Amino acid sequence: MSDLELVQLSINQTHVYRIPPRPSAQGWYCQAWRPEDRIFTGRLKVITTGSECIIRIENTETNQVFVEARYRSADDVERALDSSRYFIVTVEDPNTKRKAQIGIGFERREESFDFNVALQNFLKPHTDAIAPNPELNLGLKEGEKIHININVPKKKHTSSKPAGSGGFSLKLAPPPK
Repeated sequence: MSDLELVQLSINQTHVYRIPPRPSAQGWYCQAWRPEDRIFTGRLKVITTGSECIIRIENTETNQVFVEARYRSADDVERALDSSRYFIVTVEDPNTKRKAQIGIGFERREESFDFNVALQNFLKPHTDAIAPNPELNLGLKEGEKIHININVPKKKHTSSKPAGSGGFSLKLAPPPK
């Protein structure tokens, strides 16, 4: 019996781009993606099945899968450096295990925000599993004390005159009415 598939997100208008190799160690700029590099427009789904997350892009009319990518860590999806609506997704051929990157773009910022949140929500339970024990009590026990020594140097007065006894005083006129 297979795991239950939960569709965490479905976006009807997602553009897929053939992108050039990584131009620098920093990442990709989507402004370098030309309109003729768009290879597909379809529905994007973020699907979770037990401990796996799948990013699936399919034809909106036939539901035929165009590409699927497994999402295991934040390294599998990168944000484009110059836009919040474009991402780079690492896809892997299941037979040859060869990896490639494709660009995806959304029409609206809200869609890209929802995509990002869906991926973060998948990673959150997995990172919580390796988090430190939340029941660890680092508070003080009854009767326990903490002693703190603070070394504050004393101020030395260079003048023997008390403050404010100088020969100059400033008086301000009352505010206008």
